[in-house]
Amino acid sequence: MSSNGYTAVRTIFFNKFENSPCDLYLKLSDNKVVKILNQNDELGSSFIEKYVSKKIFEFYLTAEDFKTYQDALFDFHSNAKEILVKGKRIALPQHDGMNEMMEELGMDEKQTKQINNISTQIVSDLNNGEHAFSKIIGKFTTNTKRFLYDHSYLTALISCLIASQNEWGTTPNKEKLCLASILHELGDEDQLNLGLDDNLLRQDFNDGLNDFQVKVNQRLAEKLKKVPTVSLDVINIIEGYHNFKFPQLSPMTSCFSVAHQFVIELYREKFKKEALPDIFKRMSSIFTEGNPAKQLELLKKAV
Repeated sequence: MSSNGYTAVRTIFFNKFENSPCDLYLKLSDNKVVKILNQNDELGSSFIEKYVSKKIFEFYLTAEDFKTYQDALFDFHSNAKEILVKGKRIALPQHDGMNEMMEELGMDEKQTKQINNISTQIVSDLNNGEHAFSKIIGKFTTNTKRFLYDHSYLTALISCLIASQNEWGTTPNKEKLCLASILHELGDEDQLNLGLDDNLLRQDFNDGLNDFQVKVNQRLAEKLKKVPTVSLDVINIIEGYHNFKFPQLSPMTSCFSVAHQFVIELYREKFKKEALPDIFKRMSSIFTEGNPAKQLELLKKAV
């Protein structure tokens, strides 16, 4: 059976399931896949570990089964954390898979729990706020197409991991990085709607220095200046992180910029730890001097 028409899914994303939500296949070659598990068959950690130990990091799904899998993965009523928003309880999707991946890359469980708690509190505060962002944060966090929310959460985790290697990496500054991570995709509601058409597993997402994105960030920064609870440090991060080739960026903005690009590279490489040397080689050609280069070196040491 040819592998054309099949979608690769990182094995770690199946850890939450006791039974497989769909048929699973292995890719033997470009022209052949083989079924290894039927839908509803038992799917335990030992099953996944068996393949990971053989350096098999992806299962393959048919297009139809991929949709079934997404529906199951993004069922955020399972293992959800509730927040109170203007008198109503809202279930927030959790990031167990993301946390596990980051722990694989070198972040300890204490750190992931800290960032998860900070991010949840930020989302709760934004939902309850009387400002322009309170109207779209709900759409951002509870849409079943999770790419933007998970991308933002990963950026928070990575930026705080780098911050921990800096003298200025205190809890208040980590809170600023988490807030910037959540806010940086909320600049334009139309853009948000387009972004929500993506999903957690999109592999071709790219980013970089371009006039359009810089202008979007500048417009968002202007909006944030009208929100008293958003500090100047956060505004500077939002406004500057896409200018990552400028060595004069502050350490905190450089930290965020490096983290943001690293997350994009992780998506591109399907979260494979063995791809880190290639990722860092590409990033070293982007962050070549000044604070951005220094923060990249700290990330390399951290993972």
